[in-house]
Amino acid sequence: FTTVIVDSWGFENRALHHIGQCYIAMGKLQEAEAWYEALLGEKPDLLYFKGLAQCRILKEDLEGARQVLESAVAGGYEDAVVHFQLGEVWRDMGNFAESVRCFAKAAELAPANVDVLNGYAHALMAAGQYEEATEALNKAHALAPSHVGVAVGLLRAYLQLERPDEARAMVEVLSALDIANAQANREVGDACVRLGLHTHAIAFYEKALVLGPPEARVLGNIASCYAHLGHAEAARLGYKAALELDPSYELARRNLAVLNRLTAPVKA
Repeated sequence: FTTVIVDSWGFENRALHHIGQCYIAMGKLQEAEAWYEALLGEKPDLLYFKGLAQCRILKEDLEGARQVLESAVAGGYEDAVVHFQLGEVWRDMGNFAESVRCFAKAAELAPANVDVLNGYAHALMAAGQYEEATEALNKAHALAPSHVGVAVGLLRAYLQLERPDEARAMVEVLSALDIANAQANREVGDACVRLGLHTHAIAFYEKALVLGPPEARVLGNIASCYAHLGHAEAARLGYKAALELDPSYELARRNLAVLNRLTAPVKA
């Protein structure tokens, strides 16, 4: 079937690339890597560089992936995906300056690509450049207002820059979105606590519990939110649930003791 595609449509590089992708999909990374190496040995092609880099990233061979991607750039392939992958590789290797440089190039080549802008912003934040990250994230947010990762990134950046009003506005945006990830809900819940938005925090923490396994810390945080809102009995039940799940959770134990002391009946 592949031969028919090659002969009839003339997309030989795509057909050969799809064979490599099939190897990857089947988990046969060694075969996929050997396939792409053989293809590149016969005829350099951007798809083959990307495929080989993908194999090495999946094998956690970051240095090998970097070499492949740098070879693509040296070969004259000015492609946003190549620079994006390089940015991710440099970031995972701990070189944030190089990561930012590569993501910046990717954003220059694809200025309206939300994933590129989001990746660029997270590289900037990893390098401590939060103002620049906010600029990139706002561009991405304007292009995709419902992109959860972008909105969470903006919330994180605003908190780091101590811009609470903008952070609260982003919480309202996130409240209207369906965050289908437990970790993201926990992060937004934590941000709400920092902002004093305890009712919002409870909603995000409860969503995290629905989406992920029960966590004593999340139960304890919900209890603390109820305590801040003046709902002592709900807080007490929350701390007890946290301790039932993790008896070694000392913070919940101390908070429960304080709550019991503060709400104890006054003796005549």
